[in-house]
Amino acid sequence: MNIKATILLLFLIPVLQLTAQESDQDEIILDEYTTISAGLFLPIATGDNFVSKGMNVPYGFDINFDYHFRFKLFVGARYQYLRANPEEVSLVGNFDRTNVNLYGINLGYTVSISDRWNIQPVLTYGVTTYNNKKDFSGDGRGRIKFSDDATSYLISVNLNYKLNAKTHLFFKPEYRLDSTEIKAADEIQQFFESAQFLNFQFGLRMKFL
Repeated sequence: MNIKATILLLFLIPVLQLTAQESDQDEIILDEYTTISAGLFLPIATGDNFVSKGMNVPYGFDINFDYHFRFKLFVGARYQYLRANPEEVSLVGNFDRTNVNLYGINLGYTVSISDRWNIQPVLTYGVTTYNNKKDFSGDGRGRIKFSDDATSYLISVNLNYKLNAKTHLFFKPEYRLDSTEIKAADEIQQFFESAQFLNFQFGLRMKFL
């Protein structure tokens, strides 16, 4: 046996042993399946920008549809909603509320910790619309609407606890960056060109074959 074959064999033996151990611990990881997850989260706006300085963002919710391939990779689609209320009109403008809608795609990987616990680092790329509304009359007839677009980048880590073969509880800390297309005067453009959030989410994930 030549030296290359020996090195290859020494590499493959521990890899095959690790694969067998993981298969025994959690056979779901090696199956192909679909998951649907939903959760509520607390968004914390950070940085020096129009959201953190001029708005209150009290809550959000999140829905994910992911397809899990063999060898722990998964991809999927995502919808995330944020509700925002202007607090400093002089900074952000005179409107009543903002509904922030994100539509994104996920790429993630599952890492088994035990037969009950796993973690999933996830990257999300999305398009976002800030839908702003102002009601002048109080009855909806004097309402104006306008929107601002953004490109969103999210990095999150799911910590999952398996209740049974098809149901997980999860906790997900997340960083979100919105790169906006808002146009403003040069001296304040930087204030409006991005928004940043730290999200802390709890939810439920269901598995379907």
